[in-house]
Parts: sequence; C-alpha cells; structure tokens
Amino acid sequence: MIILDSNIMRQIKSYDSSADLLRAIHTLANERVGAPWTVLEEVSAQQAVRYREKYAKVAQAIEELKGVTPWP
Repeated sequence: MIILDSNIMRQIKSYDSSADLLRAIHTLANERVGAPWTVLEEVSAQQAVRYREKYAKVAQAIEELKGVTPWP
C-alpha cells in the first residue's frame, strides 16, 4: 500500500506525470494508493483558504467596477 502525505497531495495535480505513475501502479501492480483522513482534511482546508482569498479579490474588483460604470 502506498500512503500519501499532505506534502505529496499538494504537489500532485491530476494531469501530472506523478499522478499517472500512481494510477499505473494501482492498476498494473494491484497496489492500493491512499491518504489518511487528516491529510485530506488538511489539503481541503488549505484549498478553502486559497478560494477565500480569491473570492475576496474578485469581490473587491466587482466593487471597483460598480464605481466606474454608469448603470446600477
């Protein structure tokens, strides 16, 4: 069984060659690939923080746009 930690989970993207390698190992070698629940929670929380920061930037841009447009 291959157990992934939060550092690996943050670095691997679904289109990455590392993800392809893990999929191939899982399929061809009949090996299990997984991550502990706490790792998934940590990665999710970090992603939520990034989304919140991006949302704040977009909300600010919309408010600035409202200030320069003549319509409501």
